[in-house]
Amino acid sequence: MALRSVLLRSVSTAYLFILGAFGQNDPSIAPDVLAGPPLSAQQLAYGRQQVDAVLRDRPQLKTVVVPGNEIDTWLVRAFAAPELTYKIAWSTKPNPPGFPGECSSSTPINNVAYVEVNQDYVCGPEAHQPQVMEDVLSELVFELNNVRNADFHAKLYLQACLRQISRDDYIIESARAEHAAFPATTGFFYQIWVPYCKAHQLNFTPSRWKANQSTSFEEFLAEYPRGSTYPWQIFGKRYDKWKAGDFKQSLSLAEKGDVAAELIIAKLNYYGRNYAESVRWYGKAAKQGNVRAQQMIAWLFLRGIGTSTDAHNDFTWAVETANEGNPQAAKLVGYLYEHGIGVKTDPAQARQWDDKEKATGK
Repeated sequence: MALRSVLLRSVSTAYLFILGAFGQNDPSIAPDVLAGPPLSAQQLAYGRQQVDAVLRDRPQLKTVVVPGNEIDTWLVRAFAAPELTYKIAWSTKPNPPGFPGECSSSTPINNVAYVEVNQDYVCGPEAHQPQVMEDVLSELVFELNNVRNADFHAKLYLQACLRQISRDDYIIESARAEHAAFPATTGFFYQIWVPYCKAHQLNFTPSRWKANQSTSFEEFLAEYPRGSTYPWQIFGKRYDKWKAGDFKQSLSLAEKGDVAAELIIAKLNYYGRNYAESVRWYGKAAKQGNVRAQQMIAWLFLRGIGTSTDAHNDFTWAVETANEGNPQAAKLVGYLYEHGIGVKTDPAQARQWDDKEKATGK
């Protein structure tokens, strides 16, 4: 999301705390980052896949992330995220020059939120030099905690697009959501990182984890005067690029049946995670024969995202569209027959439409 290196790093060299010198300051408020039910085999495999991708892209972590150790276990579970309604994935796409050193997507894309950490520093005297292992790890842990607020950021996005929230409030609430990730990151530091370093005779740097201070959000925000890069410029520019007039005009046209405008409003609500409205607007465009809308609403239905307000009509247009040779629509008809949505449950018809979808999609 935002440039965490601006938050956690200063231009001056951080003091390196020698093993054991930091003392016994483990705060009782540090959350249990490994709490939760056991992962299923599928969830475990997915988390493992993402951690392996991280290690391929950021090999400096291989010295401390070893399959089965506590750091590895935490990362696997963080990526698996069984408690979330969307998936978390490592982004293998490198950040362009000047892009924040680490970020997580503020709105899940196709129900996947991406996390990334730069290989090199992007600012300060170390710019363009490879990041040290502890910086990469602390940034990765922070963003894996931060991305859990993606739903909240998505709602802010929708409010900002429709100008239901002021620019200042958008900036402040976005920063507040990021600040909420610090306690869990500090918890990782105290519960996992410090014990690991002590056991393996490694040095650690509390300032990299913002572990040597405890501030309220108000105190945290006061550290960044109005006009500073974070959070005022970063979130302010994001707010400014969403032009309220464009969306209001699109909504007016969509209400008059303009297909292109219906797609814009559907997409806006999708990224704002207002899925019921997204399905409604995609449905309107789909019923007018728009192939993109038909594909999207089928994709949403097949993944159980959003709810139908008119299941029978959805079934009717799905059949009509499938008969025109659209494989996504054929798959949707099979799904509707299988689950009895808009039509009586019929397993035989479900199988027939599934076969038709496979034949049409060839």
